[in-house]
Amino acid sequence: MSALLIVNCIAIIGFAIGFQRSFGVDLQKFYWFAFFIKWLAALSLGLVYTYYYPGGDTWTYFEEAKKLSLLATSVFSQFWDLFLASNDTSTVTHFLYVHDRSFLFVKIVSLLNLVSGNNYWVTASYFSLVSFFSSWFLFIQLRRFAPDSTRAAALAIFLFPSILFWSSGLLKETLAMAAVYYLTAILIRLLYGAKVHLVQWALVFFSVWIGWSIKYYWLGIIIAAWFSSLFVFILTKNRKISQRKSGLGWLGVFLLLAAAASFAHPNFHLERVMEVIVSNHDLSVLQSKSNNYIHYYNLEPTVVSMALNSPWALFSALFRPLPFEASGLPSALASLENLIIFVLAVSYLASARKKSPPFVIPLFVFSVVLCVFLALSTPNFGTLSRYRVGFLPFMIFVFSFRNPLLNYLMNRLSFLTK
Repeated sequence: MSALLIVNCIAIIGFAIGFQRSFGVDLQKFYWFAFFIKWLAALSLGLVYTYYYPGGDTWTYFEEAKKLSLLATSVFSQFWDLFLASNDTSTVTHFLYVHDRSFLFVKIVSLLNLVSGNNYWVTASYFSLVSFFSSWFLFIQLRRFAPDSTRAAALAIFLFPSILFWSSGLLKETLAMAAVYYLTAILIRLLYGAKVHLVQWALVFFSVWIGWSIKYYWLGIIIAAWFSSLFVFILTKNRKISQRKSGLGWLGVFLLLAAAASFAHPNFHLERVMEVIVSNHDLSVLQSKSNNYIHYYNLEPTVVSMALNSPWALFSALFRPLPFEASGLPSALASLENLIIFVLAVSYLASARKKSPPFVIPLFVFSVVLCVFLALSTPNFGTLSRYRVGFLPFMIFVFSFRNPLLNYLMNRLSFLTK
């Protein structure tokens, strides 16, 4: 087992070295810093759910996948039948997760378990590697096409603790965020007219499949934003159009695509979306303490009720719990991070704005829509702190991009500046 552990560690480092030679030549120090903090975040997740919160999804997923990987080494035909099935209908062994999205994730983990010898820490390390590759690929696209966004990108993708923690370990959010990061990176390349190679297109379709299978509502929103940007880019490529008109055109296309997307999945129908939001909200409230969730005004599955409560949902998901609302160490740490986000937001809104690059609008709209949706349906602060990883990196990037306060602070931190 120790030999297998050494082989896997060498393989992980080897993959990182190969990737660095292709995409991180001019940023070697920061590349390895980012790589190791992503790795450390993945291991920290396992430790937190071992000693502070015994159990948790990460260990449950691993144990379920372990059943499947052990079946592969004993009766491969039964493993293969289960692997190809959408749901667990086998009587060979019992799986806690039997539905499409969770069972798919268990199957992915089981493949890595076969490589790691059913070692949680090695499997989690491979998840951190996938997360790092997609994160770095997005980072270098931002750095290449908008050089003045480098600091904001580094902060949003690699330096925020909660983003690192919830997007690096053995969790569904890690794979979903890897897919979203990669799709965003490809969008940026397309908007700037850069060539997208055949292998990269293959990874686009794979990312869409992974993201849709695991977090379909993330993908539904981002794909609508993705195609809106491309459509407006094509129409305005050789024309001089003001940013205001371009933004209004983008919003119109986005709304049309969002309406069309409502037919792509039953849960995207407007009535169904509102019913699911309220149902999930009520269930979350029943399982939460009164001081640990967002209180809304008479939330009902109607357009008026959703519209009235959305501003509070947006504010609460981004900035709460506030420091005076914190109770306990995790809540206190979250409130400190929220305070930083609040300062970034205020300084961003208070500063004079220049014309934004074409990728800022889709990132901002995706963040706001997903933020409101998650905050309304999952008002519990603890659960929301994990789920908001889907939009938080992009929102922090928007708040940090060309932010004079951030530039002022980083000019005085030589390590981050370099």
